[in-house]
Amino acid sequence: MKWLHREICLSDAYQRSWKPNDTNANDERNFSRAVPRRLPAEVAYDALVMATTGDKRAATFLTDLDDRAVQIPGVGRNNNQGPNYALTVFGRSLRESNCDCDRSAEASLLQVIFTRNDNDMHQMLSRKDSWVAQFGATADSKSGTQDSARLVSLQKQLDRAETYLDEAKSSGKEKRIEAAQKRVDDLRKQVRKLQPKEEPQPETATVDSSRIVEEAYLRTLNRFPTDDEREIASQFLADTESAARGAQDLLWTLINTKEFIVNH
Repeated sequence: MKWLHREICLSDAYQRSWKPNDTNANDERNFSRAVPRRLPAEVAYDALVMATTGDKRAATFLTDLDDRAVQIPGVGRNNNQGPNYALTVFGRSLRESNCDCDRSAEASLLQVIFTRNDNDMHQMLSRKDSWVAQFGATADSKSGTQDSARLVSLQKQLDRAETYLDEAKSSGKEKRIEAAQKRVDDLRKQVRKLQPKEEPQPETATVDSSRIVEEAYLRTLNRFPTDDEREIASQFLADTESAARGAQDLLWTLINTKEFIVNH
């Protein structure tokens, strides 16, 4: 099989350009040119994961098939979330028949919405083990906001508990004092856990913007950027507030191009 795959990939027919000329503009059957086609659902989802994940996990895609969309055996019971939802959006077969026509390769509005604004797509871009996270914390992290709100609430509870403890001490009742003290100690522990720790910030200023641009293009379009593309992307990164945010927006933009979703 390796020999067969190699012979096919090295053949003249397989390596022909997708760009039509005057002699083959209308030919879509005789292999005079490559015909662009959308990626199958499983391949499209794996491409999204591989483009957004960190270098460590991306390196395992060559050898490890675990958690890959191509390994999901069939249609899940719940097609409204996770990989099953994405695969349904991109036209995976519902296996209602044994005909290949059960699979769809057509573009749809749902596919556009998924890659542009779906929550799963945003999580791929901003999760802790993502490629973007390698350049520092993203500006859209919700955990910090939630922790801050929780800290304010706990601080108010702690103030009330300390007031109650003072009243208990004034009463001289040991059981009441003991219960109040336990409550105060518990709240203080929770507050200390949520209080921000002073940690050295990543030196994002030293990150090479040219390297970010090249990696983003290789991850999504499997090619180096042209000189014009490199100049535009580098200027965009220079204008953003951080390397992480710039890398996230650039990657998101490239994912939402026709070149990413089409096998050309």
